[in-house]
Amino acid sequence: MKEGFARKQGKSDGSGCASRHDLILLVKERGFVLDSGSVQETVIAVWKAMPGFAYHRLHGSFKSWLLRLASWRIGDELRKRRPIAEPERSGADENSKIEQIPDPAPEEMEASWDEEWKRSVMETAIRRVRRKANPEQYQLFDLFTRKGWSVEKISEGMKVGPERVYMAKHRIKRLIELEVKSLQGRVFPK
Repeated sequence: MKEGFARKQGKSDGSGCASRHDLILLVKERGFVLDSGSVQETVIAVWKAMPGFAYHRLHGSFKSWLLRLASWRIGDELRKRRPIAEPERSGADENSKIEQIPDPAPEEMEASWDEEWKRSVMETAIRRVRRKANPEQYQLFDLFTRKGWSVEKISEGMKVGPERVYMAKHRIKRLIELEVKSLQGRVFPK
């Protein structure tokens, strides 16, 4: 890369390497803005490493090497920066009337999130139980609890006794409760 640029510009010093200035001109010519320290550091690191760079297909491409080098320089730049400090609060902020009025929106939003969370956990538990349970028992449970059919209508339609409908409801409900506890235990371990 450097040799070609140096030859193209007619500025080769005999070593076959372009100068740092030539490399920066090339980068600017390609449309990059060198106002960031990380970009400049990357260009300098590439310039220093190029004489010893040897392409090996097993080690990856030049682009991936350059990307890795750039990400290291960006990380260095971010570590150098100081964290932005929060503005100090004055005593007037704490005593103002507007600060003393509670905001009702977070409570409503919290309730909405809790409701959505419970619904999501229940739907996930029902889906998992549906895959594990006996299909006939799950169908009886579904018709009775979720669809709202009467026991008599289910018994006639499925040709089963009413006690099987109640047993299916009890068994599937217990499996769902256990699955809900299992899901909550995974999210909030004790």
